[in-house]
Order: sequence, then structure tokens, then C-alpha cells
Amino acid sequence: MTLTRLHELDVQAGYVWSDECSPDPHSPAFGFSLFGEPFFIVGLHPRSSRISRQAPFPALVFNAHRQFRYLKADGTFQKMQKEIRRREIKIQGTLNPNLSDFGEQSEARQYAGNATQQVWLCPFSKKI
Repeated sequence: MTLTRLHELDVQAGYVWSDECSPDPHSPAFGFSLFGEPFFIVGLHPRSSRISRQAPFPALVFNAHRQFRYLKADGTFQKMQKEIRRREIKIQGTLNPNLSDFGEQSEARQYAGNATQQVWLCPFSKKI
């Protein structure tokens, strides 16, 4: 709901969807676009099923796709990803089932603060 509203405001302000990602939340190339820039979003809330996604109040964290491209080009992304996943297993006991590498499946599942079912449908849709 919040992302849909942000997208509507973005469209009203005259911004177009970034050509660096797909607007289809079911596409493996999906990314959320705001101000014409692609973002990976992390949803946090008090009752998240993942300890690392719990926060005292609902929050959205916007991570620019360019940040990930830079880290990959710099050669530090894999090391950072490995450490984040190691810590996730340490505090939670298992790896977040929503995690995937970019391009394997839609990153929309990873935005959720709770585990999603295989038949889960993303509530976001791009305004035409």
C-alpha cells in the first residue's frame, strides 16, 4: 500500500519508471523505482518473522541499485552478502527463505518483513 502510494505520487510529479529495472513485481528483473532511480527495499516492523527485520515501528529502507552495482564492481559485494547471511543464520537459526540473488526471482518477496508463501502475490502494481 505504501509503495503503491509513493509510486502514484512519483507519477504525479512527472517521474517515469527507471529503465534499469522492471515494473512487474513478478519479474526477476523487478526493482522499485522512485524519482526515476531503481531501489531495493527492506521492510521492517515489530512483528516481523525475521529478527533482523524487526523494528519498534514500521519502516522502509531504500537501498539504491547503483550501490549494489558499485559493490559488485568493487569486488566487495560477495563478501558482504556472505557475512550478512552468516549473521542471519547465527541470530535466526536459518537463512531468510525470501532471500535470492538478484535476477533469480523478483526482489519484491524480499521487501516483505515476513516469510512469503510460494503462491504469494505482491500487492504492488505499477500505475499505467
